[in-house]
Amino acid sequence: MRALPHKNYKCQRQGIHVKDGMGANRPSARLSWEPPADSVNVAGYRVYWRLTDSPTWDNSRWVGNATEHTLHGIIIDNYFFGVVAVGPSGNESAVVFPGTGR
Repeated sequence: MRALPHKNYKCQRQGIHVKDGMGANRPSARLSWEPPADSVNVAGYRVYWRLTDSPTWDNSRWVGNATEHTLHGIIIDNYFFGVVAVGPSGNESAVVFPGTGR
């Protein structure tokens, strides 16, 4: 993940919440989240995932303005997931980890 010295704090992760990862022992993970209240400053979202024993976010996928995404071929028991909001200039918020499903 690239370092971002000048984050756009207006598009930080407030209000983004990973609702669920569906597919325990199935080859897919469905993630959904709520956009921040000031989503006009959000160009889109990026989903990150990594193996549970990895200290770094090794994989990511740009999902645009979607508020849910399914990662096919991913068993949720083997990975950690997170979502970032991306501002118009490309700055990313901090990664938000999954919370409890709603």
